Amino acid sequence: MMELRLLLSLHVLLAVTLLAVSLKGVGAVDASEDCLGNASPGMSIEDNIVDIHIEHQEPLERYGSKYQSKTTLGRNTPFQHSIVACSSLSVFPISITSNEVSLNYPSAAANASNNSQLTTTSTRPVTSNTSRGHDSRYWFSSIEHVLDFALQALTASSPPVLFLSILWLYFSGSFFFDVGHWTMHKCSKSRSRILRSIGYLHEVHHLYFNRRLKFNDRYQWQNMCYELPLELSCQLFGTWLGYLLANSVGLTGPGLISKEILTLVLAFETVRSFVVACMEGRDSNHKSYSPVVPKDPHPFLVGPEYHALHHVDPSSYIGSTFKVFDWFLGTSCSLQSRRVTVAGDLGAYGPALKQELLSESVSCIEDLNILSTDSKESNGRIEVLARTDILIIGSEPGSDELIDLFKKYHKAKASQSLLLPEVWCFDTRKASLQQVKERHNDEDILYRHIVCHSERQWLGLRPEWAASMAIWWIRRGMRTVPASCDVLALFR
Repeated sequence: MMELRLLLSLHVLLAVTLLAVSLKGVGAVDASEDCLGNASPGMSIEDNIVDIHIEHQEPLERYGSKYQSKTTLGRNTPFQHSIVACSSLSVFPISITSNEVSLNYPSAAANASNNSQLTTTSTRPVTSNTSRGHDSRYWFSSIEHVLDFALQALTASSPPVLFLSILWLYFSGSFFFDVGHWTMHKCSKSRSRILRSIGYLHEVHHLYFNRRLKFNDRYQWQNMCYELPLELSCQLFGTWLGYLLANSVGLTGPGLISKEILTLVLAFETVRSFVVACMEGRDSNHKSYSPVVPKDPHPFLVGPEYHALHHVDPSSYIGSTFKVFDWFLGTSCSLQSRRVTVAGDLGAYGPALKQELLSESVSCIEDLNILSTDSKESNGRIEVLARTDILIIGSEPGSDELIDLFKKYHKAKASQSLLLPEVWCFDTRKASLQQVKERHNDEDILYRHIVCHSERQWLGLRPEWAASMAIWWIRRGMRTVPASCDVLALFR
């Protein structure tokens, strides 16, 4: 812990030092340009020699008859003090060459008849001491410049354009990281040793926050040194690619996606990664849940519940900020190795649905008779429900009682104990909207309402095609699923 804090402190000190040096160098260049650019009529430049007439006040204290002294770098000489303590005005010239500074100071005793010349030869610039107040004003000025830059970038475009620009750039960085994230998981399972070594760069993140949603401090340093820089570099590179893509179609420039907005997004991503590093990787997306991970309430964005599901099942729920990548690949639902029970008669859809589930590598599929009233059948029904992860039922009477039994006796496998049990209900438009809403709001199960038609040949629809469509929507996280061409089912 102490080593980590010391490392972070050194990084902060190094970053602040480099920033201060760079800004001070820029400030010195600007100051010199201002001096030369705002020259008074008394300044002339000929043959690399600059004669500057400086008004100053005659010193009150005299250091010799000729007031001649030499200055050294970083020290106030009597001559420098004499310029500060003054009472009357006079004018004297300074001659500056590339290696020599000549200052002609008029003698007060001779009343400008005998000029004393101060010559300082140095290859380094002559500097003077600055007060603490000057340093504080310098930092305030730097902060003011940064805020002014951010304000100009945020006000250069209209609010809708600004919002879409930031959304596009941040989405580009997130999507590129999701691609790299998915690639890392594929590499970690490769037969090639080199690819497995590449995949290990991200695998340490899952070792640090494991499938039980517990932190393992043994991999804390590896997570800090491997995962966080990898994630930041992918986001920055993806954001830059998003800007190049927008530039290729003419969407960049003043009033559109400007370089200033790109700079702000890159700075935000960098600061966010640094904050996560300061929190030792225990940010808002990495929370421990018990006994199960609750439902994800966000339809488009990735929240802590959704990301926790990825740590429980690393092959699914890949998205880091947005779910778009999972929608493309169909990884918003975990079906692999889950135990399925089909209760009731699903008609022609039953065999087709079982075939689709087997292609998704489910663990097993069992049938359950819900119409029998025999006591032995009831005990066997409880045993089947206890070893079920996904219960698929029709719209027969008694489905509510079966769901209650499933919630009461369900026992998850050790590897999937954090996943909510699921209930898929095939409906032929007989269930009321109030009943469907109550089941959706049930916190103990993940309810999916599959709307289909009882007629097999509706618009020539084949059961295999309907079952395939239902699984396609479920893999993308839909909870109201159309099993036919009825798109209005999505709005039920």
